[in-house]
Amino acid sequence: VNESSTTTTTTTRIPKIIHQSYKSLSTLPSDWADTPSRWQTLHPTYEYKFWSDDDNRNLIAQHYPWFLSTYDNYPAPIQRADAARYFAVLHYGGIYADMDILPIRNVDPLLYTLDLPKNNNKQMLVAETYNLGLTNALFASTPNSTILHQFVREELPTHASPLRGFEVLLPHFAVLLSTGPTRLWIYLNRGHRDEILTLNPAGW
Repeated sequence: VNESSTTTTTTTRIPKIIHQSYKSLSTLPSDWADTPSRWQTLHPTYEYKFWSDDDNRNLIAQHYPWFLSTYDNYPAPIQRADAARYFAVLHYGGIYADMDILPIRNVDPLLYTLDLPKNNNKQMLVAETYNLGLTNALFASTPNSTILHQFVREELPTHASPLRGFEVLLPHFAVLLSTGPTRLWIYLNRGHRDEILTLNPAGW
């Protein structure tokens, strides 16, 4: 994992850790080349973790070996990328953002909302868009969240082949329903809405 950090004395329920992932730093497309530095510049007191494909697999192998077979057997690389982000945030806590999401301000106020007494029962912040609903492109969580733990332990293995053999015919839907935002949306809407806060990514 490529890491950079600055010591901070401020403690929040959601740790000040930014997670981003791509195949490798050296293969990052030019359109996204400035994304890591943009996050780091606006968040000088945060630890920044860049996860390559190798880093993602190492995380699963070291800390969640029970999932490694499912992980390795995903037919599409994006499924492994989707799954790995959940495990990274489960393990360390913090905020995950896709590479095409650029912050326009520091996210401290966003993370602090989970520290308000009225939100003591909340464990996650999840982006929600008008047309796509809840998404895994931007979300934050406390470490070892029971919501994420149940999701990776029960939901992901159960829906590794969501189209019952027809994944090759409908690969896009297979991704959405196995590891992608639709799978997360279905899970959170099924009894976990009162444990999360939603946010509009357009404002951040």
